[in-house]
Amino acid sequence: MRPRSPRSSGNFCAASSPQQADDVTLGDILAQPELACDRDVIAKIDVDEAEWEVLAQASPSDLERIRQIAVELGEIRRFVDRDWRTVMLAAVRNVTATHACIHVHGNNWGPFTVVGGIAFPNFFEVTLVRRSDYQLVPSSASFPTEIDRPNNPKRPDFHLGRWDY
Repeated sequence: MRPRSPRSSGNFCAASSPQQADDVTLGDILAQPELACDRDVIAKIDVDEAEWEVLAQASPSDLERIRQIAVELGEIRRFVDRDWRTVMLAAVRNVTATHACIHVHGNNWGPFTVVGGIAFPNFFEVTLVRRSDYQLVPSSASFPTEIDRPNNPKRPDFHLGRWDY
């Protein structure tokens, strides 16, 4: 994928691996001069449904440089696809080695997806923080919380219930 705007803005679109000459990866973005020495990057990852691939391919050293990640993870409906599930599980393992989920919200623009008899939103908004920065304690919060709002204000928010993480 290509930079979304001029390089000086710092707003890039990462590919999981370069496919075209002007594609950039998360590592390429973090190597940009304005970020090269930064170990407290805050990343908002939105790459047109390639988030799982980007997170699965990110190096541990690149992930360690990111203090906080805000990402929409989706296509949960594809869980039945073994190849997709393999990438998704690799992404989860990779990112949770360095980061912990502190908030999750179901995007209500799309439908629920049923996986193993359990209904999930097809897309989730997730906030992760670098584990080494915090003394993390188990959460028993029920989602959505009072700070959440429906993405589509004309539809009710998805009730996710309690997520022990």
